[in-house]
Amino acid sequence: MGIDGVGKGGTRPVAPRPPDSQAAPVAAKNQVARPLASADVFEARAKATSSTPAHANLPPVQSNTGTVQVGTVVLDEATKVARGALKIDPEADPKTYDGMYLGSDGYAYPPDKFSVSEVPPFRPETPIASPTPTTYHVNGIQTPQGSATSEAQKIANETGTNVVPIYNATESLAEDVAQTGMDRLGLGDNKAAQTLADAIYNDLQAGLKVNVTGYSQGGAIVSSALREVDNRIKNDMGGFWGNLPFFGDDNRKKREELLGNVNATMFAGAGKTFPDGPNYTFYVNNQDPVPTWLGSHEFNPVTDIVSGIVSGLFPGIGAINGGPSMQAPEGATIHTFDSSGASGEVFGTDGKHGIDTYLGNIQDAV
Repeated sequence: MGIDGVGKGGTRPVAPRPPDSQAAPVAAKNQVARPLASADVFEARAKATSSTPAHANLPPVQSNTGTVQVGTVVLDEATKVARGALKIDPEADPKTYDGMYLGSDGYAYPPDKFSVSEVPPFRPETPIASPTPTTYHVNGIQTPQGSATSEAQKIANETGTNVVPIYNATESLAEDVAQTGMDRLGLGDNKAAQTLADAIYNDLQAGLKVNVTGYSQGGAIVSSALREVDNRIKNDMGGFWGNLPFFGDDNRKKREELLGNVNATMFAGAGKTFPDGPNYTFYVNNQDPVPTWLGSHEFNPVTDIVSGIVSGLFPGIGAINGGPSMQAPEGATIHTFDSSGASGEVFGTDGKHGIDTYLGNIQDAV
């Protein structure tokens, strides 16, 4: 079984949509992309594809409005290049673009040289609101820069939001897996995590709402970035002593209220430790070993009991795994489905862990 498709965006390339006029509002503030059914169970795809408005077929990804507006500043080619934007070359070393914003115009934008308002986003086929909300998206391992942009367009179409991908550069499989472990521990120097943390923190400080999605290792990067944001806010509110229980409880509540402006959605995420406050949604294929063993998931008597035993016998391994059985942060919503994927493999692009498998089954998730 090949594993060259781990974390890839899929086999169906999707061309970016050109900028066009935005649709009239179709969703109220802080609503999900389409109404929830009773008991938060989402109707099957066959029912959802009936004669309903186009946006009704969007998955139940909760998206804030009131986000930063992207692509509002249009730059000419000469200005982009002069200021340090790089034309995305599929043959270039992926690390050339590590941690950069990837624009739908085929340029990579260093975050220290460009504001997100200058980055052309990947636009959805059907926006959920006007102005169209923004989502930051982080890809998984083994994802070349070309696949990352294709993945971003898919996320845009599925969420109904403008998507700005923050590129998580791929190296060898072994190096990508090792970096994922460091992301889970909040260690190392992941440029994508740093860019995402800066973007979220700056948006919150500006009084804006935030949407972020992560796929596979991208979920671990989201968790690392949110922990960093939580620490920055904690420092702003008096540090350790100002956030102690009892004495600093009010600051802790304020911190979580501020983080409550973040909606974070993970697909097959490898992240396991998240700060309280943000509104979390996790999509888990029960046949996918990445979220069921490594990421946030509903209690699984097999994986969690084994993980608990191993953590008890070998504390070092338990620490690396984020503890024995922390399934999800407080208040999180976990949606599950069962699919072997089109290929039946685990790590193929259309396998149990593939992004196409997740987006193809998300309507049936419960």
